[in-house]
Amino acid sequence: MPEPLNTEVQQLLFTFAYWHALAKLRQHTSISLAKLNNITTQLGDKMRALKESTADLEIFETPGEFGSRQRRAAAKAQQSGLTTTVQVVRKRCELNLNTPKFHAIGHYVAIIRLFGTTDSYSTQTTELQHRKVKRQWDRTNMKDAIPQMIRIGDIGDTLRVIKGRLDHLRSSIPSSDSIQSLQHDRAAIPNLAAYCIGQSDRSEDAFNYPLWVHNNRQDFALKFFIPLLKEHLLSRIPGTHQPSDTNKVIIQNDRLYSHATLQINYTSYDVRRQQDTINPQSPCRFVTLPADGGSSAHPFLYAKVLGIYHASVRFDRRPAKRMNFLWVRWLDYDEEEPGGWDVCRLDRVFYGKCRNDFELTNAFGFIAPHHIIRAAHLIPDFESGTTSLPGHTSFSDRGQSDWNYHYVSRFVDRDMLMRYLGGGIGHFNQFPPGESVEHSTYSIDDEGEELDINKVDAETNENMNLDTGGNGSAGNTTGVSPGFDRGEHRGDDDCDTDCDNDSELEAESDDGFIDEMYDF
Repeated sequence: MPEPLNTEVQQLLFTFAYWHALAKLRQHTSISLAKLNNITTQLGDKMRALKESTADLEIFETPGEFGSRQRRAAAKAQQSGLTTTVQVVRKRCELNLNTPKFHAIGHYVAIIRLFGTTDSYSTQTTELQHRKVKRQWDRTNMKDAIPQMIRIGDIGDTLRVIKGRLDHLRSSIPSSDSIQSLQHDRAAIPNLAAYCIGQSDRSEDAFNYPLWVHNNRQDFALKFFIPLLKEHLLSRIPGTHQPSDTNKVIIQNDRLYSHATLQINYTSYDVRRQQDTINPQSPCRFVTLPADGGSSAHPFLYAKVLGIYHASVRFDRRPAKRMNFLWVRWLDYDEEEPGGWDVCRLDRVFYGKCRNDFELTNAFGFIAPHHIIRAAHLIPDFESGTTSLPGHTSFSDRGQSDWNYHYVSRFVDRDMLMRYLGGGIGHFNQFPPGESVEHSTYSIDDEGEELDINKVDAETNENMNLDTGGNGSAGNTTGVSPGFDRGEHRGDDDCDTDCDNDSELEAESDDGFIDEMYDF
């Protein structure tokens, strides 16, 4: 489209997405309704401006629409017995705002105040139920289908009742081990843990990381892998440290354990527990973190996850303790074309260049899982093209090119909208000023991995209002990142929650002593 019409249409699409996300919120406040009212006014102004801008454009119906209109006119004339001349010229089209749907947009705020959120009376509910009936129809032999559909529904209801009874019996089985009883109820785990990750030290997941780095030393991404890893682990140990103290950080047996996936648990804006899955070997590998309070006013940082690992770490003479961490490639915020509500444009990020050692150390790094707010949804900027220059692509891409720029979708779901907009009741600012994530230095608080099961019931209501997010063998030394295509099974021990229901005397064990010396 020619300018300025192209910019006008893009801003209109942004405004439409903003209005649609607000209109479909499942929990409204007076503030959100006021914002919906304001954006409705802006949407109407932009639509009327677009009508004026396109009034002089020569826009005609498509050939398919033209052919359909001709056939309808011919059929109508044949039925009435009249002889009419079929038009052979395509009809000129204009933007029509005099429609019931467009007129109803202005009444959304008043309707929500009267009857509640739109999900209570939306036609989407009945349409989804209609699809269920269609699926039942497809399972019949199409002859006398109604009794068969009723039987299919009865079987489904019976199976759901049986499953409910089994879940109830399973949860009521007494167990001497409180951890086992928690693992039986998998639905309760996301409410207790900030994230879920595999807990076993399987030999097939282990690899000798110095040897792995040496065998892949030609890759730019691994040039500072070990120094950055030691610096990250040291930053998570309480106390004042010197840069030389990284030599005191010891990873037992030089082994890292890789994981195929990581589940990030968080509380949504409407106070519901949700979960995002991070998989470094799939497109679902971008994460959102709180901003570091730098020069940018943007509230978040973005990174591509290259690997998910854990290791048994010792510092100085302290006992060893497991630490979970993610290897990431940072994405820089495009300050030249900033996004936001005022400019009606999505935020854009890009991979920083890696032309020297300083840029390499800033391009890659490590983060703690509990610092992740949510997974991020990035849309490639196809117009910017791709790059395959050394150092621009990440290690996990295995030499494949990547897009130069990505747009950050703040409208991917309603919860993501409220994180950018603010005011979500279920959101909790876990990182007050001065305690946010930086690329190289971390101020870590207790990630809540170890819980006392006796306190769970008393803290359940409180936890529901907090957003915890806001998710070796020498043979594994090839160019492929460890853990690739391993198909790690997320068993009953996959949630990173260490629950202890023993006596008060046993609670003061060596594990508690170790926890006082480490910050995990």
